[in-house]
Amino acid sequence: SSLFKFGVNYGAWLGILHSNHKINRIIEVSPQKWMRFWENKIGEKLPKVKKDRKNKLKEIASIYTEKPATLWNADAVLITMYGMYTEMEESK
Repeated sequence: SSLFKFGVNYGAWLGILHSNHKINRIIEVSPQKWMRFWENKIGEKLPKVKKDRKNKLKEIASIYTEKPATLWNADAVLITMYGMYTEMEESK
């Protein structure tokens, strides 16, 4: 049932994004890809231990937001910033 709930939530978000006419396209990215991007950007490997990795991601995310980065929103901040950097590189 958890997987089903995840799928429903995922579908709902896709619908919300597609209904927004200001969003031209949606790019899906794997966790490995965006985390590798940040490893390259900061010049060091992220910790293997999940708790330590989440704390490092929280530390990086806090640079990009005025609101406090938390263990819950750090991924969202960094995925968004990954997308922004990627789009800027592609438009050059």
